[in-house]
Parts: sequence; structure tokens; C-alpha cells
Amino acid sequence: MLLRTQEYILPEKRPQFAVANLGSIDDVLLTTPLLDSIRKAHPTSRITYIVARGAAQVLDYSPFINELIIWPAERSNRRSGMQMLRKMGRRRFDASVVFTPNTYLNAIFWLGRTPKRIQTRDLNSAARELGVQPPDGVQLQYTVTPTERAAALATLARWNIDPEKEKVLAIHPGSWPVESYLEVTRQAADLGNCKVVILGDSEERPLASQLATNPSAKLVDLTSRMSFREQVAVLAQTHLLLHSSSLTGHLAAAIGLRVVSTSDPNIKTAADVIAKLNG
Repeated sequence: MLLRTQEYILPEKRPQFAVANLGSIDDVLLTTPLLDSIRKAHPTSRITYIVARGAAQVLDYSPFINELIIWPAERSNRRSGMQMLRKMGRRRFDASVVFTPNTYLNAIFWLGRTPKRIQTRDLNSAARELGVQPPDGVQLQYTVTPTERAAALATLARWNIDPEKEKVLAIHPGSWPVESYLEVTRQAADLGNCKVVILGDSEERPLASQLATNPSAKLVDLTSRMSFREQVAVLAQTHLLLHSSSLTGHLAAAIGLRVVSTSDPNIKTAADVIAKLNG
């Protein structure tokens, strides 16, 4: 009697990548195009991102990462670094990219015998060393969940704002004189079907309070009233952002929102802003 032999095919190894950036929210957001490039080149890969707690929220719900590791708050503290070293030292990554130099991070990947260890601040350089396609342009990535969108629409509805029926201009005030912002809100009010939402933190509240004194403006001051992710979700429901903050501008770009920067030399008057809103 002949016995049939069955061939067993071992599953292909799933590539393991680690990306580490212990910088600000803006710093982390600017690295998201690399995650997209890795995912496109290695669809089944497992991507771990190591990030400081203060910037972790920008990666929440990201479709590009499988694991988010929060680095200890006391980055310079030797005990915290050693604890993370013991926790991560046995992890086996195929490649690591470190955007912020750190002794303990370097030790983790060295002890783990990561074959390809990259330390750089340049996305294209990191992509080339990983053997993936460098990001085409800088398409930043941020995910607003359906639940967050619904909550943002409910927030706007409480202030009688419906983005589907009227234009909504978001303003993150900053470097312009208050008179310039007031003129923007006046001209927006003249449109008839436009509302203005002021966004920002406690730093922007004094200027926002001055803008809210304009009785003719259809304006809502939401500064320092929402969490970071709630604020971005509301921003995603507006039609144009007037800003002077690089982070706010980058977030708007990541969610596909049109932006007008107060530092743009082509934007000199309130009419220029309104023209962009109507464009």
C-alpha cells in the first residue's frame, strides 16, 4: 500500500517594523506618510509605533499601525528607560526607524538584534533605507472615526450650525490684528448662509472673546471647550480654516480641509479669505 505524503507549506513570515518618534504632535503627524508607504509595500506587515504620551492621540485609530506603545513620560529618567528596555528588549523587529535620538531606544533595537536600524529625521531617507517607495508629496494622515464625526455634528447642532446646509468657516486666531479677524467675521455674516467657529486652546481664548463681541457675526466660540480629538472632529465638519498655527494647518491638511494661512502673502484682506470660502 502506498501512503500519500502531504506537503506542508510554512506561512510567510509577517514583516515587523518599528517606528519611534518622541517629539511633539506635529512631529509625529509629519511622519504618517512613511507609515502609508510601508503599508503599501508590505500590506501584511505589523507596524509598531513608539510615541510620547502627549502625541499619542494623533495616531489613535490609525489604519496604518497595529500597535501603539507609549514611552514613559520621564524620558530622561534612568529607571523609566531601563523599564522600557526590559519590556522591549526581546522584541524581534525586521527594521526600525528612530526619528528622535534616544539612548534607550537605540539599545532596545540593538539588543533585539534588529537587522536594519535607521536613525534619521528625513522621511525620504527612511523610505529608501527601508526599500519602500518614498512618500509622493506629503499627504499627512489622521483618522476621524464615525463616532467622533457624529459627536462633532451634534456639537455644532447645539449652536444651530448645519454644515450640510451652510458654509462653516473655522478660525484658529493668532498673528493677525484683531481688526482683521473682525472684518472676516463681518463679511462672513454678510453672506447670509455662513457661520464662523472659533477653535483653539486657552491661549486663543482672549482673542476669541474679542471676536465674539461682534453682535452681527454668526459666530460660536469653542476655544478650550473640547479635547484635542473633539476639536479636530469639529474642524473636519467645516469648509475652510483660517489659521496661524502650523499644527492646526497640518491637521487640516491631514483631514482634507482647505486652509488659508495668515502668513500667506496672497491673503491680504478679509475679502481674500471670503473668496477662498466661496471658491
